[in-house]
Amino acid sequence: MYGDGSAEPLKIVGEALSNCDVLFACAAASSENLLKNKVLAAKEKLYSILEGIKEDGQTALGPAIIAALGLLSQSSQRKGASIILCTDGMANIGVGAFSDSIEQSESTASFYE
Repeated sequence: MYGDGSAEPLKIVGEALSNCDVLFACAAASSENLLKNKVLAAKEKLYSILEGIKEDGQTALGPAIIAALGLLSQSSQRKGASIILCTDGMANIGVGAFSDSIEQSESTASFYE
């Protein structure tokens, strides 16, 4: 998670990707560090970051959404905030991951609803 781009990005890996409470809490604890500037002030830095992102590995879509909600839950800048989620593929790791199992896919679909 890059926040406003002024600090080192938050990386959440391993078992934490499958635990909603840990994801939310970890991002919430990093809110002050990751969201120091308003978007307008961070615009150029964020453009630069976005242009430099390369696809790599699995897609943790569900964890990204939960962590973004945690990040904004503690931010003084949350009023009127938007979450912009960029993805290079289908959710395939962590909470909300789709699989070949019909039962699992139904559960995953309800996660996103």
